[in-house]
Amino acid sequence: MRDSRTRSRIFQFCKSLGVDFVLLQETHIVNEDDVHTWSFEWGGGLHASLGLVSSCGTVILISPRWTSLVRKVDSDHEGRLVCVTIKHPHIVNEDDVYTWSYEWGGGLHASFGSSSSCGSVILVSPRWTSLVGKVDHDHEGRVICITIKHPCGNFMLCNVYAPNQPTDRRDFFTTLPSFVPGCAPCILAGDFKCVPDTQFDRMSTCTSWSCGVGMAELDMFTKNHDMVDVWRVQHPGLAVFTWHRPDGTDASRLDRVYSPPALSPSDCEVVACPISDHDAVTVSFQPPESWPAGRGFWKMNTDILTEAEYSKQFKARYEGWRTLRPAFSTGLEWWDDVKSRIKQFTVEYCVVRARRRREEFLSLCSRERNGDSSALRA
Repeated sequence: MRDSRTRSRIFQFCKSLGVDFVLLQETHIVNEDDVHTWSFEWGGGLHASLGLVSSCGTVILISPRWTSLVRKVDSDHEGRLVCVTIKHPHIVNEDDVYTWSYEWGGGLHASFGSSSSCGSVILVSPRWTSLVGKVDHDHEGRVICITIKHPCGNFMLCNVYAPNQPTDRRDFFTTLPSFVPGCAPCILAGDFKCVPDTQFDRMSTCTSWSCGVGMAELDMFTKNHDMVDVWRVQHPGLAVFTWHRPDGTDASRLDRVYSPPALSPSDCEVVACPISDHDAVTVSFQPPESWPAGRGFWKMNTDILTEAEYSKQFKARYEGWRTLRPAFSTGLEWWDDVKSRIKQFTVEYCVVRARRRREEFLSLCSRERNGDSSALRA
């Protein structure tokens, strides 16, 4: 690549691939002047381990949209090895909120994830920012809900990022009622990691049972809040996907919007998003002059009744609740109070349980990456 014409053809070929990272070897790049010149010709980031005119010289080319995310560069002194650390843009703290909100130019509300995963955000246009009321979120970066104080009545926007692991996903959906109590209409949107109909919402070269896990819990929640799958209602029988595996072997309609019919959803479309492996879903709404606030309905995930830890904690709590009986005029009033306490305790237990499972999974992944394969066998 010492010859500028050869270098130009190589760079043109790399750009035609449409990739974000290119790893080159035996480039014969030898000094910082080469780095600056080649980087200018490439039009993005270039990081190198310098070699000799006659041999070695290892290079990583980075597309312009990823250049600013490079945090650390390591290399050897023989032109054989170069490593770059990329900080993926997951929102993780309040500093990110202020920075991203400024860049966006409107309101931004987030549930923080880690630097490597999760992080859910709702962006609000400037003309709606002042209408945002209560903000609620989990502690895993998977759900963020905001209340909009619309002149016609309050409604909620809820953005979710469901877990990949099937059992975690099912547990996650059982916690949604704690964020959307049912006192106001709700628009629920996000990446649900499961599909309602494998015939129309999934394309795959192999059969997978896991793509439907969690739908029963999600359906229970949406039905109790009078929500429908907006895209499917407007496009019955049409197969369109919002996520595609790069090799083309899988595709699913993971990204959806659920809404009450009273909000008059219309013009629901799937819009290609070239900077993501997911497409966007757009919907227009026309709120009525007023709407009644229906009551929510919570259903316990009965699978937890078989867990010894849940039983132990429940028994301890129940003994305390029993002491409250004299404070109520009738047993029925006491029992109504206990039922609300059971719900609150169970939701909190499921949230902690899901978080613990997630942390254990991430710990196993970290140990496996560090070469501790015994962690997976255990």
